Amino acid sequence: MIPTWARNSFSYGGIPLPDLYMRQFRAIVAGKDMTELHCIFSVAKAMSSDPNKCTLKIYNLSPQTRNIILSGKEIIIEAGYESGQYGLIYTGEIVVVAHSGIGGNDKVTEITAQDGDLFLNSGFINQSYSKGQKSVDYFNQAVSAAGGQTDAITSEAKPAVLPRGKAMFGATGDYMLTVT
Repeated sequence: MIPTWARNSFSYGGIPLPDLYMRQFRAIVAGKDMTELHCIFSVAKAMSSDPNKCTLKIYNLSPQTRNIILSGKEIIIEAGYESGQYGLIYTGEIVVVAHSGIGGNDKVTEITAQDGDLFLNSGFINQSYSKGQKSVDYFNQAVSAAGGQTDAITSEAKPAVLPRGKAMFGATGDYMLTVT
C-alpha cells in the first residue's frame, strides 16, 4: 500500500502516478465485446492520407466466435486509465483475419483493420463540371459517390471557383485528396 503522502506528492499532469498504471481497454469486433479475453493490440496513426492501421490479436477464441469475426466488418478499440482518461482510440474496417496456432493448444486470431480504407477505395466517380463551379461541389459529389456525408466538412470550407471545366473519372479517394 502506498502511503497517502506519497500517493499525492508524485504526479504527472495532475494525476497521481500510481493511477497511471491502472490501465483498461475494450475491444469490440463485429459487434462482439472481446474485453474479457486475452487480447493484444497496436494502433499506428499516419500523418499522411494513408489509412490508420490497427492490429488486434485475440487468444483462444471458440470456432463460433471466429466465424462471427470472419463475417464482421468493424473493429472498435477503447483504452485509457481507470482514473478517467479513457475513450475511443480507434474505429475501422476489418481488412484481414488470420488464425494460427502457437505451442500446444493455443490459437491466435490476428485481425488487421484500417480506417477510411473502404471509404477511399470503394467509391467510383464519373462526372464533369463546367467553368465557374465551386470546388466544394465536386468534393461533395466525390464523397457522396463513396457513400459518405459532408455536412461538417464543407460548412466551414472557403471554396475555390473552377477557372475551367473539370472531368472526374476514377476512384473517389484520388479526387478527394486533390481538392483545392
